[in-house]
Amino acid sequence: MQTTTALPPLVMPEINFGTDPQEDMGNCLIELEKLGHPLVRVNYKDEIGWLVLGHDNVSAIIRDDARIPAATHFKVELDTLGHTLFHMEGNEHRTYKQAFNKPLSPAAVRRFAETSLVSIIDGLIDDFGDARELELNTTFGQRLGFAAISALLGVPVPPESEREVMEMITGLNQLLDQKSTIEQRREVANKAVERANRYLRPVLEERRRERRDDILSYMIDLEIDGRKMDDDEILDHVRGIYLAGADSTGLTLGNVMNAILTRPGLKDMLMENRGARRAVIEELTRLEGITGLLVRRTKAETEYKGVTVPKGVLLLLSVPGANRAAQHFPDPEELALDRPQRNMTFTFGGGMHFCLGFHLAKEEIRISVNRLLDRLVNLRIAGEPHRPGGALFRFVQQGVHIRFDDLLPADAAPPPAD
Repeated sequence: MQTTTALPPLVMPEINFGTDPQEDMGNCLIELEKLGHPLVRVNYKDEIGWLVLGHDNVSAIIRDDARIPAATHFKVELDTLGHTLFHMEGNEHRTYKQAFNKPLSPAAVRRFAETSLVSIIDGLIDDFGDARELELNTTFGQRLGFAAISALLGVPVPPESEREVMEMITGLNQLLDQKSTIEQRREVANKAVERANRYLRPVLEERRRERRDDILSYMIDLEIDGRKMDDDEILDHVRGIYLAGADSTGLTLGNVMNAILTRPGLKDMLMENRGARRAVIEELTRLEGITGLLVRRTKAETEYKGVTVPKGVLLLLSVPGANRAAQHFPDPEELALDRPQRNMTFTFGGGMHFCLGFHLAKEEIRISVNRLLDRLVNLRIAGEPHRPGGALFRFVQQGVHIRFDDLLPADAAPPPAD
């Protein structure tokens, strides 16, 4: 194939794919797939990003961590977080990720679901109290991700401190705020790191004195290449785990519940056919996941599909389009109960940086959907329905406002459907 230095076409210049929160930016990405180009250029924040289109193209780039490592981008956008899996490459990343896989394995997550997760979810629903109309993302989804990660890590959070600690964890994530300058985001994130360390160090010290069945204890005893981690290294990874799982799962759950309550007839079908729930939830996670764009930056000049990509170019991998590729997902907008290739989605990333908490996130969403449907009587959307907006992160910007007639006690609802 002849290589060209010609630039890919600049498309949709009226849209900034880094800052515009327009409703269902995913549709823009899906429309761009129809152009048939592997790469196009778009406005992204204050620079030009090269958008990677097509399932196979996204797959090739996301798995080419040797030439286009994810860490190159994270070292800039999450530089305040410390040295975490986000920032590692090659053998270092493989070694640490393999070590951290054990406490987040399918078997470990199943045990956690049985012993803790269902009761956490029921407790959050009980907190609705007498309210019969509320915003789901803030009152449930955000609290869910935070509570589940805290329980797994072994970090106690008293009820009176929950909101303060949640805000501290959210402050770690420079990626969430797309409109402030990078200097402003770093200032917020640095303060959040200081607050997190002050909160977590006494917990870590206590756990060194007395181990428990939690990830903190696991990390204290873990040996990597014959060496144990010191406190600062452990705290880096704790902050990284919080950042990766505390917000993303809850917002994805909000997208899934929004779809269930706005797609005609879908909620009624799930109430009548509990056996269809797992497949529908997985299909909606494919279609309505929070990830819009996965970001990479070229470490050196790279050739791809006959196009020369210069060093330092921002690559934006289009997840909504890739997750709807008809050659892999026939009738992609349909909720197929027997789709054989559902695991080819990029909702949880791919390649070396595939989501470490994938199994946990799936269980959080599955159990939450079941408990919300079964405990909230006549659950429905309150007010005007909306679609997820934003490009980097796709979620319902206006919030998922729900209404229901009654709240059933936990023991009056059936156990979550498998």
